Amino acid sequence: MNGKNKNPKSKISYIKYDWTSFEVSSSGAFTKKLYSMNINLYDSNNEKINGGKIIIIPDDIENPTKINELATNNFDKDIEETTND
Repeated sequence: MNGKNKNPKSKISYIKYDWTSFEVSSSGAFTKKLYSMNINLYDSNNEKINGGKIIIIPDDIENPTKINELATNNFDKDIEETTND
């Protein structure tokens, strides 16, 4: 083994939310509205590991009280591997 971490994405230290990208949208015709926002993942050295969009589907778009579904694009596996450590 070369001593390097085989999965550097499992070392996510913090997430930076781009609140200026927050929007209400829909994923297509006849679908419920959802929230979306860009986020970036960083390691403990403040180096960007990855990034993408997070999708939040609330129980009620106008007056949300809970998240029914949370999804991402571009980095689903990265987050899954991090949370399974």
